[in-house]
Amino acid sequence: MSGNGGYAPTPKVAAGTTRTPDRYGDTARQVGEWWVPSASGLLPTVVLVHGGYWRKDYDLHLEDALAADLAGRGYPVWNIDYAPSSEPSPATLGAPRAPHTP
Repeated sequence: MSGNGGYAPTPKVAAGTTRTPDRYGDTARQVGEWWVPSASGLLPTVVLVHGGYWRKDYDLHLEDALAADLAGRGYPVWNIDYAPSSEPSPATLGAPRAPHTP
């Protein structure tokens, strides 16, 4: 994925952090990315939902620098994307809750 028109800062990824894309639905934007630190054990997880204004040019990568910082501090991060306003309703509202739907 790309986008954000160069508005997002370049993330500084800590050594040992792994980034793994993970789909949570069938549409192109129903994807997230795990940022997993090298720390071990039971760790609290941070879930990021970007503030991309529901516009197609802005995606989850707006939060890459924040995800990298949190992972560098030892927090696993699940950074998710969601449907832009150009997709039919209710896609925009339903996508952020999909990762948590059993």
